[in-house]
Amino acid sequence: MTGWGQGEQPAPKAPAIRGEVAWEYLRDRLDNVIGFWVGFVFTPVPAELRTLRERVERHVTGENHAMVTLVPSTPEELLGLPTRLLEDRSLANASLVWIEALHAEAPGAPETPWTRAWEQTVIEIEALFEELRGVLLGGIVLAAPPGVVDPVSKAAPDLWQVKAMSFLITPRNAGAVRPSTPLPVRGGTRPSTSSMRVAPVDPDDLVAISQSPERLKAWQAENSARTSSPPMPAASFPPATLGSRPTPPPPPPRPEVIRAHALVDAAEGFLRQGRLQDAKDAADEAATLLRVRGDALDEARVFAVLAAIATENEDLSRAAVHVQKALAMYGARMPGQVPPAWYCLAARIARERREHVAASRFEELALGAIRAMRQGDEGPDALFELSDALERIGDARLAANKPADAAVAFSECLLLRRRVLSAMGEGPEALGEVSYSLKRLADACVHASDVIGAVAAYREAVAIDRKLYAQSGKNAEVRYQLADSLWRFGDALTSSGEASEGAAVSEEATQLLAGAEPPSGPPSRIFGPGSRRGQRAGRSW
Repeated sequence: MTGWGQGEQPAPKAPAIRGEVAWEYLRDRLDNVIGFWVGFVFTPVPAELRTLRERVERHVTGENHAMVTLVPSTPEELLGLPTRLLEDRSLANASLVWIEALHAEAPGAPETPWTRAWEQTVIEIEALFEELRGVLLGGIVLAAPPGVVDPVSKAAPDLWQVKAMSFLITPRNAGAVRPSTPLPVRGGTRPSTSSMRVAPVDPDDLVAISQSPERLKAWQAENSARTSSPPMPAASFPPATLGSRPTPPPPPPRPEVIRAHALVDAAEGFLRQGRLQDAKDAADEAATLLRVRGDALDEARVFAVLAAIATENEDLSRAAVHVQKALAMYGARMPGQVPPAWYCLAARIARERREHVAASRFEELALGAIRAMRQGDEGPDALFELSDALERIGDARLAANKPADAAVAFSECLLLRRRVLSAMGEGPEALGEVSYSLKRLADACVHASDVIGAVAAYREAVAIDRKLYAQSGKNAEVRYQLADSLWRFGDALTSSGEASEGAAVSEEATQLLAGAEPPSGPPSRIFGPGSRRGQRAGRSW
């Protein structure tokens, strides 16, 4: 087979088609082509493939021909099939040999036995192609999950070039709107890292400073590097010429501007503490001072604080106006340096107004701002902050009924959290983050009708949660987390056609909770997104 496809790149993906089109394509091939050929069929939904296989089998046997279906249950069985194709004489006269293995692993999984088995299988079929042509009278269909399209096309590029066909069967209900599902149970806290943040100044002290000219002057001297008005770069001053006066340096900020700056800092501090009225009082006083001779960046910060307060008070229309002003003013003065938390706030406001597409866009802007702020930092804090942003993007895309795009974001989030796990070791907190990411990815796969992807992700999440449950001494909170994962996994297995295994997994969840005491602690710690590790990433106040 040497020389096939030289100088050409293999097709990166199989074209997506509906099941009925796939059936017509296969029927035409079976009716009009005599001899040996190899084709690929990919699908994320076992039921779609089962329907296609059964139709093909009825058609082949109805023509008094033979079709042999091989469904290996282990990677080792799959690896042995190329040799069996050569040596098993019962396969020689079949019009079609159908090899089906719809097993997959989640992105970045530590072990990928099925993917490796598929890669090695197509490599061997490629090497044995001429021999197989001399032995088999009919074709071979290799039916696999979508996740192996790229691996097999790269592992056996010559076979990929001469394949008779390759297509991806898309689910019939892929575009249907599905009801929202509860978030997975999430336990644990953010793993501790070596990075320590500087404690903010007490906001009450800042208010006191703003009332004392002497203290305000000293505070300004200590915090001059933090003055929000950036100095003009030297290169921006016009060069001095003969007879012209040198450009004087910018005057120091006026006392009311310094006082406003302290009050804005105080407002952000009160907001962090949940003291909304104190935050509003400080922000309003700062806004009054800034109207005289304002600093654009401090004005933007005031609007951001007021937007957050209005959001907490469920005044979403006012919040949307304030946050738009904050983003516009800060972005005009400091392009590319808008605080990520402001985009997150805008996304929250859009989400609560049920403007999910806008929320997704703001979360993507937040991710870009975090990346710019981190500038290549790959420490645990940076990776967590990026992964949190990607998780929020996935949530927003899922709410906007874009489950396939959500799965992409959750996959990237998962890969980042795997990197943290690798760097920090398998502590319960880091393991819990990976488990939760797997379940969010699986949820998106369910909504995208990618049953195989969902099963793979839930399977790994359950394995992690079993480990966490054993390590916790059978803690009640972790028991509920494991039971929730088992129920989700059982549902996915049932949807994939593995009804008996799905029923067994669901029964295990029921037995796990039978007679169990409910976990202690507030419900948000156990069941909701409030079980996160304290302050959300990217928050600036």
